[in-house]
Amino acid sequence: MLAGRQIGFIGGGNMAEALLAGLLRKGLTTPDRLAVSDPLVYEGKVDAILTGEIIHQAVAACRDREIHMFSAGHYATETFGADALGRHLAKKFKLAYEFIDLPTGL
Repeated sequence: MLAGRQIGFIGGGNMAEALLAGLLRKGLTTPDRLAVSDPLVYEGKVDAILTGEIIHQAVAACRDREIHMFSAGHYATETFGADALGRHLAKKFKLAYEFIDLPTGL
């Protein structure tokens, strides 16, 4: 069914990563038949991107278009939202709240 077909993903987030891994693990396709892209990067419509994880294809696209790439790591890019939500809910429902900062080093 997928043999010989090019498979493209717009955006390389967690869902695309899971799908790519599954396709490769099951032997349904090979890496040379896969493409991951972000239209804003490929159309040169951004000056920089901030990501929690570097995607190989994005590095080349950014370099070719002179777009700055900042890889801040998952912890640094995701915890501030969880903390803000926790503070909001604690205030709204009059709950005790403490954010325990345990960086992973990634």
